[in-house]
Amino acid sequence: MFNQLSGINAILYYLNDIFAYAGFNKVSSDLQAVAIGGTNLIFTMLAMSVIDRIGRKTLLLIGSIGTAACLGGVAAIFITQSHQNLLVWLLVGYIAFFCLFAGSCHLGFHQ
Repeated sequence: MFNQLSGINAILYYLNDIFAYAGFNKVSSDLQAVAIGGTNLIFTMLAMSVIDRIGRKTLLLIGSIGTAACLGGVAAIFITQSHQNLLVWLLVGYIAFFCLFAGSCHLGFHQ
């Protein structure tokens, strides 16, 4: 339930719309979507290698703090309509925290 409520599906589904709303052009938003996808792959692979050593509970706690902080930054950008250049980095951070910490907890490894 936590993974679904974290907003990962909404972020991934509306990624190009989010970038467009923030003022990025179509080509730029497509390239940024590729960066998000690459981050997703890299950090999921990294999570698979550390989940047994660190433990699911610890990963989930760290991930919830990181994803909340990144989404808070995204919200602040849209509320203030400034610092759009940080949007990509906040979304990359969100994806990294989700994949490495929160998303890896459902991979089916043993603790």
